[in-house]
Amino acid sequence: MKSVEMLEHRGISIGRWFKYVDYKCKPGEILEQGKNLRGIGDLTNPGSCVAAYMMDWVKNAFREYNDQGYLHYFCKSPERSELCKVYTALLKPELACFTYFSDDSCVSVRCTDGVFKCNMDIKACDGSNFKPIFDFFEEILTFSSPYQDDAARLFDQLRSDFVVRNPGGKEKIRFTQDGANGGSTLFSGSSYTTTANNVANTCISMAFKERLLERDNLTMAEVPEMLRRAAYSCGFLVKIFPQENASGLQFLKTSPAFDEQGNIVPQLNLGTILRSFGTFRGDYPGRGELGKRVELFNSEVVRSYRHAGNNDVLNAFRRRFILPERMRRTRDKRVSESLQMKITGENVEYVGTRWIEERYGCTSVEVDEFCELILRSEYHEIYARPIIDKIMSVDYGYASVL
Repeated sequence: MKSVEMLEHRGISIGRWFKYVDYKCKPGEILEQGKNLRGIGDLTNPGSCVAAYMMDWVKNAFREYNDQGYLHYFCKSPERSELCKVYTALLKPELACFTYFSDDSCVSVRCTDGVFKCNMDIKACDGSNFKPIFDFFEEILTFSSPYQDDAARLFDQLRSDFVVRNPGGKEKIRFTQDGANGGSTLFSGSSYTTTANNVANTCISMAFKERLLERDNLTMAEVPEMLRRAAYSCGFLVKIFPQENASGLQFLKTSPAFDEQGNIVPQLNLGTILRSFGTFRGDYPGRGELGKRVELFNSEVVRSYRHAGNNDVLNAFRRRFILPERMRRTRDKRVSESLQMKITGENVEYVGTRWIEERYGCTSVEVDEFCELILRSEYHEIYARPIIDKIMSVDYGYASVL
């Protein structure tokens, strides 16, 4: 973010006027087949703090809403108790459940032939927000004079030009905003992103509810098209992923599993864990021998997954990357500080391998062999196995590398 003017406001230095916003791509990012390379508007701090406190007010307005058995539920927190409530509502809807956070959403509907369950994805959600949504929020966020200046800073930011640079040369392309979005772009990292995406999902949910309450004797086969038409009526295209099993549901990078007593125990999806390894050399913090830094980094990553569940694969990572006591005493503070993550320290019930087998379509033998592979894995080695392909295909849509 290139700032012309930096203002001290509410204890935070906030830039209001910008020459332009740098647009970047993640180096070496692996994407699902057919997906375009993503551009990311680099706001950085303090740019992403513009009107953040106002966005928190707006998020509090998104809440649980039940109309004739149709539950519209905004999950504000990824805490275990909240996720358990979400999955319980999805698996046992009175009529239907539409739960969401930003552009992440799941839907279930009680039909004549069973309970329809699906994950729903708004195509290019951040980039699909259009002029009416920007205009709507600009109007309501300037409802009172004490907040008009803060709101103006936020929308000035969204209207900024953005520049794409050639990392290997001096060439650059400058984009001036115009067209369908009314001269606004929802930059990644803006405090407005989650709020705008919440509105998109709320519009879809309310349009779907209207159609659903008008129907009797709805079958599971009819639900996907009803959802698509509801989204289209609001100006959005969606992808629907029907799920036969509870483990297929995916919300905030978690899925429901069950302990021996039948209680729901949310588990962090294994693809999310696998993607956290294999970091580029230049991204590892600290100094000294690279192998030791990698071991330390991976140990800290695994330590941050204390809240992620209790299953065989995750436990294999925990056994493999135990931080040695010697390294605990001498570790580089920069390593620890760069990996500060929220750790709840929850002790959750063990779910074994059944959830892994059901979600990823693998056998118990494959799971056991994968756990053994994790335990003997070495630095600077690349591993490819069918079970890894299955995990990455289910969680991220990646094609096979074998």
